Amino acid sequence: MFRIYLFIILSIFGTNLIAQISNELDSLNSNKLNDFLIKNNIFQNIKIDTITTIEKDSLDLKVLSKSNNNQNTKEKDSLKLDSLKIDMYKIMDYKYLTTYVDTTISVLKDYKMNYLRRDYFELLPFANTGHAFNRMGYDFFKRSVIPQMGARSKHYGYTERNEIKYYEVPTPLSEMFFKTTFEQGQLLDALVAVNTSPNFNYSLGYRGMRSLGKYLDSRSNNGNFIASFLIKNKNQSYFARIHYNSQRIDNQENGGITPTSLKLFEEGDSDFLDRSVIDNRLKNTESQLTGKRYYIDQYWKILGNNKEKDIDEFNIGNEFTYETKAYRFIQSAPDSFFGDAFIETKGIYDIVKLGRLENKFYAKISNSFVGDFLGSIEINKSKYFFKSIYISDSGIIPNKLNSDQIFLNTTWNKKLLNLDFEFDFKKTFQSKVISDHFLARILFKNNTKFNISASAGFRSQNPDYNFILYQSGYKNYNWYNPEFINQRTSHFSLDISHYKLGEINFLFQNIDNYTYYSTRPSVFEEIVPTQNQLNLIALGIELPEERPDSSFFVDAKQENRTINYLKLRYKAKFNLGKFSFFNTIQYQKSGIKNIKSNISNSLNVPELIIRSTISFTSDVFDKAMKLNTGVSGQYFTEYYADRYNPLLGDFTNQNEFKIGGYPRIDFFINAKVQQTRLYLKAEHINSSITGYNFFSAPYYPYRDFSIRFGLVWNFFR
Repeated sequence: MFRIYLFIILSIFGTNLIAQISNELDSLNSNKLNDFLIKNNIFQNIKIDTITTIEKDSLDLKVLSKSNNNQNTKEKDSLKLDSLKIDMYKIMDYKYLTTYVDTTISVLKDYKMNYLRRDYFELLPFANTGHAFNRMGYDFFKRSVIPQMGARSKHYGYTERNEIKYYEVPTPLSEMFFKTTFEQGQLLDALVAVNTSPNFNYSLGYRGMRSLGKYLDSRSNNGNFIASFLIKNKNQSYFARIHYNSQRIDNQENGGITPTSLKLFEEGDSDFLDRSVIDNRLKNTESQLTGKRYYIDQYWKILGNNKEKDIDEFNIGNEFTYETKAYRFIQSAPDSFFGDAFIETKGIYDIVKLGRLENKFYAKISNSFVGDFLGSIEINKSKYFFKSIYISDSGIIPNKLNSDQIFLNTTWNKKLLNLDFEFDFKKTFQSKVISDHFLARILFKNNTKFNISASAGFRSQNPDYNFILYQSGYKNYNWYNPEFINQRTSHFSLDISHYKLGEINFLFQNIDNYTYYSTRPSVFEEIVPTQNQLNLIALGIELPEERPDSSFFVDAKQENRTINYLKLRYKAKFNLGKFSFFNTIQYQKSGIKNIKSNISNSLNVPELIIRSTISFTSDVFDKAMKLNTGVSGQYFTEYYADRYNPLLGDFTNQNEFKIGGYPRIDFFINAKVQQTRLYLKAEHINSSITGYNFFSAPYYPYRDFSIRFGLVWNFFR
C-alpha cells in the first residue's frame, strides 16, 4: 500500500524521488555485490574485446587474475559464479531503446568524432568550434510539435530531453572524450556511470569546451552538466528515470567579415592568411543561451512479468518535465548594422526567457496478439516573455505569450510475421494553440538482409514564439504577429536497404504557411575611408566606395504558397580486402508548387551533396593495435545559403549571396589500443589549393587547413 501512495505523490509533484523511494532499497545490500566483486578480483584487469552488433551476445568480459600460473582456474571460477557480458553495460535512450558500450573504430564513428558527436553530413559548421551550424537539408517531422523559443542556431549544442542517456552497469563505467579546438582551448566530454545496488544506477557527465578561434571576436565557451538516474524496486514492478541538466553556451559574435575583407579573403592575399588581422563587422558583442531541466519518468507495473513475454502487461505512469531557458544578446555599444537603437548612448542587453512545464499521465498495454498500445493525456504550460511592454505608433507590443495545451496522445506498435506496424497520433483540445500530429509507419524485414520502410503523416503546429513576438533594444527588432497561422506539413518517406547494395532514402514533404525570417535587400551608403583603408588603397588594393547598411535587417514572414521539398539519398559501403569505400549522395530540391523554378524564395538548399571516403583497416604490431586510415571528401553545389543573424541567434533567408561549389578533403589516421580510440585528422587539406571561396554562410568563411587530435577512452572497473 505504501508503494501505491508513493507513486501517486511522485506523479503529482515529480520531485524528491530519491529520498522518497530510499526505503524501497533498504532491503538491498549493495555491499554484498561489491564484496563479491573484490573477492573474486573482478575489479582487476577487466578486458573487453572489440564488439559489433552481431557479436555482442557472445562476448564475455574476461576476468584476469594477477597470477599467470592459476589464471585459467580463477577465471573459470569467477565466470562460473558471475559472468560479466558486454550487454550488461546498457545505455538506454528516451524511447527505452537499449544499446551497449562499443569500443570499435570505423569510418562511421570517425564522422561523429566532433563537437556534437553526430554526423555533419547535412550540417555546415562555422570556423570556430561550438559557434553555429548552417543547414543543408531538412526534415520538418523531426522538429518538436510544440512551439519553441527561437535561437535555433544555438540549440545544435543544446542537449534536449530526448538526447539524455541512462546507464545500467554491473561495475563502474567511465568514458573520456577529448578533442583539440582552434587556438587556446580544448573539448572534453567526461562521463562516469555507477550502480550502488543492482536496482539503483546513476551517471554524471560534463562537457566543457573553450576555443578562441582563428578570427577576432569569435571565442566559444560552453559547459553542460548532466546527472541521470535509473531506479527500480526489488520485484521490478516500479521503474523510474530521472535527470537534471544545466547548460550554458557562450559565444563572441563578430558578425562575419566586412565586404572589404571579403574581397581580400577571396583573392588569397598573403597579408591576410593570418585570419586574426581580418576586419569583422562587430566588436564587443556576445550571445548566451542557458537552460536548466528537471525530468522524471516513472511507471508502475500493475499486471505482467517481464520474464514471461506471452503474459499480458499493463503499466501506468507519469512523465514530468520542468525547463527554463534564456537567450541573451549583449553589446557594450549599439552598432549601425542593426539599425537605430532606442538609447544610442547605452549598450544593448536583450534577453528573452521561456519557462515550460509538461506533465503527462499514461497507460500502456502489451499483448502478444494486440501489440503495444499506449494512451496518454498531457498538460503543457509555457510562458515566453521579455522584461517590458513596448508602445509604438503602430500599437502595443506585449512582453509575453502564455500557452496552455492539453494533448491526447496514442501510440501503437505491432509485429506480424516480417512486418512492423507503428502508429503515432497527437491531438490538442481545449486550447488556443493547436499542435496536431499523425504518423503511420510500416517496416518489412527479410532476415536482416533486405528491409523496406514506408511512412506517411501530417502535422499542424504553431510557429515558434520568436516569429510571433520579439523585442530588442534595436527599433527594427520589435514585432508582434498574432495573425500568423499554423504551419502544416504533409509527409511521405520510403527507405529501402540491402546489406550489400546499400540504402536508399526518399523523402517528400509539402509545407504550407512556412514561417521564416527574410533578410531585407541590401541598402548601400557612402562611407569615409578609415586610415587602415587608406593604407590599403596606397598599396594598390581597390576598395568599394560603399558598404551594405542593412545586412542584418530582417522580417518575420509566412509563405502564402505551398512549398514542395524533395530529398533522395543513397549511401553504401563496399569492401575490397582491407580497403573500404563509403559513399553518400543526396539530391534535393525545393520549390513553390505549380511554379517552375529551381529556387524557392523562402527555402533554399543545395541541389547535390556528395561525400566519399576510402579507408584502409588492418591489425598492426602483432594485433596490439587496429589501424584505420584514409581520405574523405565532401562537396555541395552552390546555393543561396541562409545568413546568420547573431542578434536573433538564428538564420535568415536571403537571395543575394551564394556559397558552395568547393570541395573539402580530409586525411585521417585512427587507431584502437584496447579500449582507447585515437583520432588524428588533417582537415580541409586542399584549402589553399582549390581557392579561397569557401564559406559556411554569407560573410562567414569556412575553416582553413588544420590538424586536430582526439581520443575516446573507456574504463571498466
